[in-house]
Amino acid sequence: MIVRVDDKTDIVGGRPDAARSKISTLRPVVDMPDRVVVPRLGSDAADGGSLSTSVSEDQDSKRAARRSRSGSGNWFMATADLVSLFFALAAGLALLAQVSSQPANSLQLFGSNFIDDISFPFVTLLALAIYGLYQQTNRRFRKESFGDLGRIGHAMAVGGFLTLGAGVLIHRIDGASEIHPAQLFSIALVGLIAVPVGRAGARRFRLSSKQNRDRVLIVGSGMMVERIRGYFASDPTIEFVGAVDDDPKPGSPVVGSIDDVPRLCKELDIDRILIGFSRTHPGELVEQMRPLQGKVAISIVPRYFELLSWRSQVDDLCGLPMIDVAPPALSLSARLVKRSVDLAVASAGLVVLSPVLAFSAVAIKLSSPGPVS
Repeated sequence: MIVRVDDKTDIVGGRPDAARSKISTLRPVVDMPDRVVVPRLGSDAADGGSLSTSVSEDQDSKRAARRSRSGSGNWFMATADLVSLFFALAAGLALLAQVSSQPANSLQLFGSNFIDDISFPFVTLLALAIYGLYQQTNRRFRKESFGDLGRIGHAMAVGGFLTLGAGVLIHRIDGASEIHPAQLFSIALVGLIAVPVGRAGARRFRLSSKQNRDRVLIVGSGMMVERIRGYFASDPTIEFVGAVDDDPKPGSPVVGSIDDVPRLCKELDIDRILIGFSRTHPGELVEQMRPLQGKVAISIVPRYFELLSWRSQVDDLCGLPMIDVAPPALSLSARLVKRSVDLAVASAGLVVLSPVLAFSAVAIKLSSPGPVS
């Protein structure tokens, strides 16, 4: 092992440059046979110029194809939402005809009601677009459809009110049949289920191909990278490309240093950078990541992520972001809701299984002596 003395400049307590102190550290230099450095594409070496050019052209074509798929994915999701909304329109009117005794909601008038309410899917689709559900640069790591349930509900409400208002206005102008609020409520209720299910199915269909996976580059090394890869293994929509670090831990394979991140994002077609735990000074890492903001998605793994859960929230203190550590115990209202759901599901299960249980008890009684307990 070779030991090298390095003079590192560090900022102590966030003081200005005049208060910086020199810190001499002993840093071992370890020969890492598994360190992989990605060669620069497009080099002018005499023995590989044509090969580098062909590889660069292949990378450019792949990036163009991925950008095209990313743009078409928004149209694909919008089409899936429109199909789900038309399904909600038909199913909602049919459901209301079964439970309502009003003649205006009967199946005999299903066709005319369908024509009267046909603007609801288009207005709601416009509301979904305004709420940002079709933005090409979605910053969320996992794009779960049910995570958008709140915005979908708001879009349904906006679509229902606008459709109702347009129906009242048209009725007053030319005397057309007026839209009934119960119909829009039934359609929106079915849409709250149909749209998330349709989006989940459409996203699953698109991500079934490896070419549509999110390619992730991790900043850091060591056991942290292995733990993150373990989380990635349970999500087929994420593809781990490699890790980068200026001073990687011994035995940790990397594809380059942090200075190589802009180049690697282009050459390896990276969709997202995941910042973990690196030995690089945080100030230097921040300056290296700033030019990439807006060009590639960037996520940060908190240092104490074991204390966080899905109930943790991001707070702001005069521009300083903070993450709330949610208590492990449920609140009183959450416990009441959980208990109510448990009782409802258990009661429904008993009602559904009661014929099977009764049949089993009779069969036991007839086939064997003694009481049935």
